[in-house]
Amino acid sequence: MVRILWRSINAIVPVYKWLVLQRNEKALSIPKQTVFGYIDRMALYLKLKECIEREELFLNKELSLSFLSKKLHTNSNYLSKAVNTIGNKSFIDFINYYRIEYSKTMLSDDHYSKYTIQTISEKSGFHSTSAFYNAFRKHTTVSPSVYAKMHKNS
Repeated sequence: MVRILWRSINAIVPVYKWLVLQRNEKALSIPKQTVFGYIDRMALYLKLKECIEREELFLNKELSLSFLSKKLHTNSNYLSKAVNTIGNKSFIDFINYYRIEYSKTMLSDDHYSKYTIQTISEKSGFHSTSAFYNAFRKHTTVSPSVYAKMHKNS
């Protein structure tokens, strides 16, 4: 985590310095606080990803922005902004990405072939099967059952 963050900082700061050295109007109009704000958001985003992946928090149906912000010792607005700007997605899409990836592994594994779509959606952290179907289609462009059939045929 620290190495990734350090690489990110090392990638951004030289770009800012280069822009300032170019002495063009756009480069000079970029405030230093913007660059450091971006670095702070990136650090928070990486910390969030690490926490979500390590603890598999996405499997919790009650997971919320408020809960995660308290866990990461920040406020909800700042965490949401980090996910929006660094991850280029909403908080819900961010969490659903992990849930869908988890469900895809279940749908692809013969061990879970006896599970219903509803059971897989529940085990993946979704409140309802309809929310699961909508998120799954959004992320994969096919329904969970079609995905499972495609995998079994390959």
